[in-house]
Amino acid sequence: METPRKKATGPSWPRWLEALVGYLWGPGRWLAGILLLAAAFAVGVWLGWQVVRDRVLFSEAYLVRKEHMSPNPPKPEWIPSDVLEQIFRTATRDAPLYLWQENLCQHLAEAFRQHPWVAQVLQVRKSYPAHIEVRLQWRRPVGMVLWQDQLFPVDGEGTLLPPGDFSPAEMVRYPRLAGIPTPPPKLPGARWQDGRVIDGAQIAAALGPVWEKFRLRYIRAVPLGEGPVAETVYELWTHGGSRIIWGLGPAVQRPAEPTLADKIARLQRYVQEHGALDTPQGPQTLDLRLLPGGIER
Repeated sequence: METPRKKATGPSWPRWLEALVGYLWGPGRWLAGILLLAAAFAVGVWLGWQVVRDRVLFSEAYLVRKEHMSPNPPKPEWIPSDVLEQIFRTATRDAPLYLWQENLCQHLAEAFRQHPWVAQVLQVRKSYPAHIEVRLQWRRPVGMVLWQDQLFPVDGEGTLLPPGDFSPAEMVRYPRLAGIPTPPPKLPGARWQDGRVIDGAQIAAALGPVWEKFRLRYIRAVPLGEGPVAETVYELWTHGGSRIIWGLGPAVQRPAEPTLADKIARLQRYVQEHGALDTPQGPQTLDLRLLPGGIER
């Protein structure tokens, strides 16, 4: 008697897989077709993107140029016209800039922040096609510090501004601060580490609107005594040689010391009543702390 042969068996599949295959080849043929079409479409899109990717991402619409940067507020008239060019060169020192680059806004904010004419960067926003809006605060020159027969421009906080951005004719229009023994910072954009410069810059900023009208020539810092803790009194000198004792700097608050605004008001009242700080007879000495207060309105 022959021994019955065993039927050959194929690989054993999980029942769920057999059920799925049976469904897709049976009632679910339409679903299988949709899935295959979707997969083919996705592969086609991916392959097409690989072909055009560089042409799209490196096109003019994504490339950031200098003219695409819009500072807000716009560059003031006292700042040189090439300041945006300087900032853009700093930003593109390593490579061109494109909208899709990571940390683009942070990178541009840092480039603006490094420039000595920029006091603060508030916000950087990008949009397509390539456009960059930068909300910031510009620095404003208020005076020139005289040190070793050279003039150094500063803003109202005593920050050194680029001296090369001012012509000799422009420098003479600003209030001048004399009597400063400390050297300026090595680089523009740094604050002068001398309280006399900071106080003098604040006085110069307050006097700016009336500087030429009152024929003022310079501000002088005069130390009261010797040593690093000696107080400083400030004096105003006119073109006619009159000396106006301003008093202590704005940083010092004393009950008997008028405020900066009060001193300006007293100075304006005196000029309004007498016509000028100089007299027909010649130079004179005035102490603002002893003059009547400003005119009430």
